[in-house]
Amino acid sequence: MNRPLLLPLAACTQPSLVGGKALGLARLLAGGFPVPAGLCITTEAYEHALRTPGFSPTKEWQAALHSSGAERQGILSRCHTIIRDYTINELTAQIIEQIRLLDLPLSGLWAVRSSATNEDGARASFAGVYRTRLGVSLEEMGSAVKDLWLSIWDERVLNYHATSGLNEVPPAMAVVIQPLLEASAAGVAYSVHPLTGRATQVMVNAVAGLGSALVDGSATPDQYVVEMAENDQPIRVNQRTIARQPQALRVTGQGLCEVPLPDEAVGR
Repeated sequence: MNRPLLLPLAACTQPSLVGGKALGLARLLAGGFPVPAGLCITTEAYEHALRTPGFSPTKEWQAALHSSGAERQGILSRCHTIIRDYTINELTAQIIEQIRLLDLPLSGLWAVRSSATNEDGARASFAGVYRTRLGVSLEEMGSAVKDLWLSIWDERVLNYHATSGLNEVPPAMAVVIQPLLEASAAGVAYSVHPLTGRATQVMVNAVAGLGSALVDGSATPDQYVVEMAENDQPIRVNQRTIARQPQALRVTGQGLCEVPLPDEAVGR
């Protein structure tokens, strides 16, 4: 049975094909949540890019896990070269056609997000480990997708994988593509408090503007802890720490830019 190279987000139900993030978005869509329409470049497309005579992703991944220093860097460099040399024009044309079928505008900017098969799992989240590209035009789409594929073969991914106690099966990278929203605020909510481990506390980290400054650690977020009842309904905000962020990442006519916040918005 042929595995598709592209799927609309609503059809992303097979973890090995679409990865953790696309699977989560499909579940949200099925639950009626307002998720921006988009598509997923499946792990099949990533695997096509690595189909080179004499190259085994599993053997290279295991060799990289068990090496260090110059030997490891040599392995990662070989993998990077294969992905960079892959001709992606045909896949890019298919992406544009899929965007047309979804009735999405071709002229806007896009969020290109990782959805690796070991991402957002029960044992490891890989939050912020793989790359995300925001503000991508259609002309830049092919290079952005390759950039996310490359982020599998990275020193910090190998180290995170090893310290998380995962098996030696290499991850594969699917890619989520959605229109870039002009967010007034963005953040991350943890349904289990990441420090106390309490399931009755939801932690929310939030920043003004787009969320990439939060994910990459360049902005200190506001932090809220929400106490939850047994029926999963919020009772109260029992902790509120405001960071007084002076600027925000916004979509502008010149692309993505850090924009100073007006005095009345700082600390809101």
